[in-house]
Amino acid sequence: MVKFGLFAAAFTALILIGRWISPYDPLAANSEQSLQPPSGIHLAGTDLLGRDVLSRALHGGSVTVAQAGLSAGVALGLGLVIGLRKDAGIVSGCVDTFVQGMLAIPGLMMSFILLTLLGNTPISLILAVAVAQVAPISRMIRQAAQAEARMTYVEAARSCGADERYLVRRHILPNLLPAITAYGCVVFSYCVLNSAALTFLGFSGEPGRADWGVMLYEAWQVFRVAPWIGVLPGLGIMTMVLILNEASNRITRL
Repeated sequence: MVKFGLFAAAFTALILIGRWISPYDPLAANSEQSLQPPSGIHLAGTDLLGRDVLSRALHGGSVTVAQAGLSAGVALGLGLVIGLRKDAGIVSGCVDTFVQGMLAIPGLMMSFILLTLLGNTPISLILAVAVAQVAPISRMIRQAAQAEARMTYVEAARSCGADERYLVRRHILPNLLPAITAYGCVVFSYCVLNSAALTFLGFSGEPGRADWGVMLYEAWQVFRVAPWIGVLPGLGIMTMVLILNEASNRITRL
């Protein structure tokens, strides 16, 4: 437990301060340094435009995780509003039908559709990734709230005259927080993966920016001659997802 906490904290700190400790400007191109392998000057090598891969990975981590975190926050907020709507999570007819319809559409496909409608910008990317996660969150919260609403202590409070809003605010929601936190970590990991996938496919809105998904696309273009370009962003995405999933498992076991 302690080792995992220290590792997660160290990795998170590296992402947060990465842009300030990077050795080079992540956007500074130098054609004379194109596709240089790892060396003492460029510890992780350079990309096709001669940009330092380590610097881009350090900057890209904060960009990818920040936009995924915003997406997860928006998704959790909307999911709470829908899942806890009226009668301790019992969603009314039209909203229930809408949520079930959203669940039938793969998240990444829904993000494609939303980006087509909203336009190719960083804000649109955040919203598209967030909306794709709203239905699963609201369903989980709804089911958990319904189960909690049948508990004896809730029935006792209701028999004493407590209304539904009071029950949700003072009894049901506080007891759902561990489950919501655990599922929030899973949603965060999905947002990291989906954000990286969409930027890999060119939906970043800013071609060439320092982003783990963009870096993977740049690495894919020259993978046969410069495989080192994709190592750090790939490891970054994998490590972040593993940390979030492990955090979710540990919270669940508490």
